[in-house]
Amino acid sequence: MASAGDDPPPPRLLSIPKEGERILAPTRRPDGTLRKPIRIRAGYVPQDEVAIYQSKGVLLRKASQPEVPPGYDPALAEKPKTKSAKRNERKKEKRHQAALEKEKTLDTEQAEVIKTEPVPSAESIAQGEESVELVTDQISRISVSATPVVVSPSTDTVEIPKAESSGVDLDKRIRALKKKIRLAEAQLQGDQQSMKPEQVEKMRKIEGWREELKLLEDRKVNLVNEWLLPEEVPSRI
Repeated sequence: MASAGDDPPPPRLLSIPKEGERILAPTRRPDGTLRKPIRIRAGYVPQDEVAIYQSKGVLLRKASQPEVPPGYDPALAEKPKTKSAKRNERKKEKRHQAALEKEKTLDTEQAEVIKTEPVPSAESIAQGEESVELVTDQISRISVSATPVVVSPSTDTVEIPKAESSGVDLDKRIRALKKKIRLAEAQLQGDQQSMKPEQVEKMRKIEGWREELKLLEDRKVNLVNEWLLPEEVPSRI
């Protein structure tokens, strides 16, 4: 029995692992408490890493067989190819080579075409712009020259377009002129001696409209007469 004056034996330090052992640190539970540390002895192998036992016969059979991919049939690989199969393989290879050569030639031709294409100079661009301006100028002149009627107050001349040859166009023009004359005359009612220059100019326009109206009415009469003329019947012998 140990005396009271003797020191007690020192406690064993479990945290110090032995040779080859490992200690996993404690982990925390969801409630906040700590789990105990786990001691792993030397040479321990987890269950999922333990190798499956195989007999010697299985090991010898596997060692004698060559390693091939899944689904490989050695019988088909060892079967000799026929002449037709070899010929078909050569044809396929030739077609493949021809397609590759064709693609190369097309690429080179396109590159040559791009190199040989002339770059438009500044002079040609300027000439193109001038031609566009000329065409637009001609179109604008044609649209200006296609006005239906031109009345010159200074010379009191009237030009009637040739396009108004049908009776429908003549009727529309005649009605429009009559309406213009009627409205202008209504505005000029009053003392004609004290007329303003604008009113005098409008009087001249009215005279030109009346002349134009007379010409249109005469043309309409001529058209009606042409339509009503009987066709000449050839005389019988």
